[in-house]
Amino acid sequence: IGVKEDVSKCYVVFPDAGAHRRCYTMAVKALGDIGLNQVLFIEKERVAEQTEHKDILYYVNPKGESESWDKLAGEFPDGAHVLLVDDFTNSGSTLFEAAKMIRKRVDKVNGAALAIHA
Repeated sequence: IGVKEDVSKCYVVFPDAGAHRRCYTMAVKALGDIGLNQVLFIEKERVAEQTEHKDILYYVNPKGESESWDKLAGEFPDGAHVLLVDDFTNSGSTLFEAAKMIRKRVDKVNGAALAIHA
């Protein structure tokens, strides 16, 4: 994403709740003035070898509760800067699925992905 004076179009998206839990504080500290509703995550379910992503983006509100970002905003502004952050990746499929979800919510986006093997 890079250092920006105006973070109103900056978002961090975690492709699962585990990555969100482990890396949330790092993202907020790195971007300073980013809003809680700009740090998002996707819920996924794993059944044996299969992974299913819910087609909903969530954020954590000031009370610490997960809320649907889709009901709040629903789409990213054109020209949004989106950083996908995963705490572990094997094949990259989770990041690819998250990227597809983002693309459905915006026409023009500046994106990057980061995998941190924490």
